[in-house]
Order: sequence, then C-alpha cells, then structure tokens
Amino acid sequence: MEERFLAHRNLLSCFKILLPSRAACEAGFGPEDIAQVKILYATYQRVLDCCELEVLGEFKLYFRHLSLQPQNVEIPRSALDALKLCPRQVFPSVNYLLRILALLPVTTSTAERSFNQVLQYMSENRVLKAVNISL
Repeated sequence: MEERFLAHRNLLSCFKILLPSRAACEAGFGPEDIAQVKILYATYQRVLDCCELEVLGEFKLYFRHLSLQPQNVEIPRSALDALKLCPRQVFPSVNYLLRILALLPVTTSTAERSFNQVLQYMSENRVLKAVNISL
C-alpha cells in the first residue's frame, strides 16, 4: 500500500517544476528539472501529442518566459495563476500539464473527515442497538 502512495507522491513532486521560483527561472533549466519533466512526459505522453524533446524545449522556453517577467509581476505560485502567463498556443504541453495540476485535489482531509464521521456514527449506532437488544 505504501509503495502505491510513494509512486503518487513522486509524481506529484514533479509537478513543482510547473511553478518555479523567480530564482529558479533565472538560474535556468537544470538536470533535476529535466528529470522531473521526463517523468511528467512519461506519465502523460499519450495526451501531450508531441515528443520528449519538444516538451523539454517548451519547458526551457517557459522558464525563460517567466524569468523575463518584470520584477513587479509576481511569478505564479498556483496552477491557476500560472495558466494566465502560459498561453496554450505558445506552450501547449506546459499549459496542458498546468490544467492537470489545477484539477488535482489538494487534500483529501474533507473526505477523510466525512468518512470518519460516518464510521463513528455507525459504531455508536451499533453500540446503541447492542445495548437495546441486551436490555
């Protein structure tokens, strides 16, 4: 079970490449960045409709595009903000991956709390039924 979640965690950590800091953009596209893009490409190559080299080139241009933003323009910290600076016609693969990132659930805590409340209610209900039967 833990291996399954570890694989998802590793994939999710690769999405960080889509939201680089200004310093990372100015430093350029490094080997770690290339490795993350390759993992994303391997996962989503069926829907990206291009080759790995095109995606890598697109990411390099995306980093350059973000680094050239004026200092008064904030580098996006969320997928929705990044989509505003990432036109689909110029960066189709990056745009597609940003849309995937925007749709991923941030947390499952609400669902987990609801599920736990249901379980707690069911447990309490079973205890009350057991008490009523024994009386």
